[in-house]
Amino acid sequence: MNTSRTRPRVALVTSDALPHLYQDDLLLVTALDKIGIEAVPAVWSDASIDWQAFEAIVIRSPWDYFVRLEEFRNWLNARIASGARLCNSGKILEWNFDKRYLQDLASAGVSLIPTIVVSQGDSPDIVALARAKGWEDIVVKPTISGGGFRTHRFRVDDADQYRDDIAEILKDRGLLIQPFLPEIQSAGELSLLFFDGEFSHAVCKRPAPGDYRVQFQFGGTSETVEVRPEWIEGARACIEAAPDLPVYARVDGVIQDGTFLLMELEVFEPLMFLAQHPKAPARFARAIKGRLGMHRIAIETVRQKVAAIYTELVGERAQRLDGSVIAEPAMSAIGSALSEDYDEKAHDIAFHMADWNADAAFVVAVHLFPERFTPDEIAAGVGLFLVHAPNHIRAACSLTGEYVWENFPEDDEGYQTETSCHQPHT
Repeated sequence: MNTSRTRPRVALVTSDALPHLYQDDLLLVTALDKIGIEAVPAVWSDASIDWQAFEAIVIRSPWDYFVRLEEFRNWLNARIASGARLCNSGKILEWNFDKRYLQDLASAGVSLIPTIVVSQGDSPDIVALARAKGWEDIVVKPTISGGGFRTHRFRVDDADQYRDDIAEILKDRGLLIQPFLPEIQSAGELSLLFFDGEFSHAVCKRPAPGDYRVQFQFGGTSETVEVRPEWIEGARACIEAAPDLPVYARVDGVIQDGTFLLMELEVFEPLMFLAQHPKAPARFARAIKGRLGMHRIAIETVRQKVAAIYTELVGERAQRLDGSVIAEPAMSAIGSALSEDYDEKAHDIAFHMADWNADAAFVVAVHLFPERFTPDEIAAGVGLFLVHAPNHIRAACSLTGEYVWENFPEDDEGYQTETSCHQPHT
């Protein structure tokens, strides 16, 4: 790796069909440039590329990998074996490459769409398997695929029409069988976007009339939406069950009877809908920067120091500041205190005031004992605070109708503009 450059370089991995990246990722290129990182589009199959010349390799749009399966797998194995810094990590990419990871998530207690996994080389009786579950309208898809590749929806009575294609799929990969959920057509599919485990924004993807596939190449559309706190927590539980913390994650699911059901945890090469939230490109860029050794420190180390400080001060109550859980006593107390003034909004306000408990604990700990933290640890903790807590505070202000005075406002790309104030949406 060349360490003489003043600007680190990262490869944004793409495919022959998109040598200059998909348009959404061009926003990431700009955001990285503004924090001093050069982003270079890199076609994974280009044999002339020196992958060791990059500080990081970020998987973005190699959307032919499931067609060139063996070739791509060899490329990925070579990058992992070389010790290259991959985003997401090699551990995550290997795990998420095949959709059999859904079995791991089910074992971890994640709420997901019922799924039957058929192994490569098997000759399943699709009708018997589906009817044993009480399914008459089903979706089948390869376990290694993307963008609706070789995905079919059909009535069980019509299974014979798809027998040959299913047999072809099973020659080199497995197969998923799932019930078709009518909510996809009536309400759409939700995608919740996260960077470094922190929620960024959400979109609702809808299929074209008469179709069931939400991908844009099939006429699907998407729009930015607000989602309920419990759906965010359901999506976060999926991420926490992954083998490593993803730099980027898209959690796709559907709401059934008020519950978020996982369809897929996309931590391989998902479209992150950066254009649908003004702060998303900068959030993605900061998450990548955090993996490059720029003030890079394991957040777990920072939290361990914070936990030790509060354990000394308040004993077992320090557990209420564990960032992996919401501080339920505080959330309940805030919700009760605000219920008279804000009725049904009180619960959501309480969530937004309690979910950043670990961030607040870090800031107070640094005020009390700055000498216990290294500069890198402080930088890492501040970075987490700034991508998490302000969003919750702004959301709480929106729910209460309070003004958010922006003495140091930013433009849509995260840069300071003239002094102003605005009233949040109510």
